[in-house]
Amino acid sequence: MLKESPPIDSGEEESIERNHLAVARRGREPGLLLERNGRQVPMHDWCTELLDSMQGVCELLDSSHPQRPYLASLRDQVLKVEDVERTPSARLLREMRERGQSFQDLALRVSREHKAYSLQRPAGAGPHARI
Repeated sequence: MLKESPPIDSGEEESIERNHLAVARRGREPGLLLERNGRQVPMHDWCTELLDSMQGVCELLDSSHPQRPYLASLRDQVLKVEDVERTPSARLLREMRERGQSFQDLALRVSREHKAYSLQRPAGAGPHARI
């Protein structure tokens, strides 16, 4: 929306799919390489570049918000790129270790927590619903 972007061809679509699978399966792996324009690039570098490119947009969006929520959110994402222990996957792995849980145990517990939370809220009262 903010800069020119040609349509995605089938080769690029395949590359996107390979990158998606690599990040989903091995995203916490140090030095993970992704495919970009036919070259291998470190995921960390690409993430940093993308996040840096969002700085100006966040500043613009924050111009009428004294709390500057967009820049705060951007900083949170930068911290996750710099330290994988700040990612949601690291948090879940830490919880599993601390509680001595299997992935199945964790999934069941989280599902029950989400169900209980959802049942406490009126129908249609999502986090952004107007009541």
